[in-house]
Amino acid sequence: MRIDNDRMDELKDQVDSVAGAASVSAVAGGAVGVGQAGKLGQGGMVGNNLQYSIPGILHFLQHEWSRFEMERGQWEVEKAELQVRIKANDLLNC
Repeated sequence: MRIDNDRMDELKDQVDSVAGAASVSAVAGGAVGVGQAGKLGQGGMVGNNLQYSIPGILHFLQHEWSRFEMERGQWEVEKAELQVRIKANDLLNC
């Protein structure tokens, strides 16, 4: 399928304007849409958009960090318990 140069320039301008709006929105702290399976159609970008916002991203990171810290604490407790069991076995076998 062949697209003439004028139509190609128009499509490029639409893509640039969408990308520019997303970057301006991200800088301003607004939501940034990310297309999954987005296709370039006659009306511009078409597809499912997920909205990411700075507060939403920060909430996710904080949640993941606290979950990581909790798991790390559990691992340290388990490590200490295993070390105690190893020492107890060594004392019984000597």
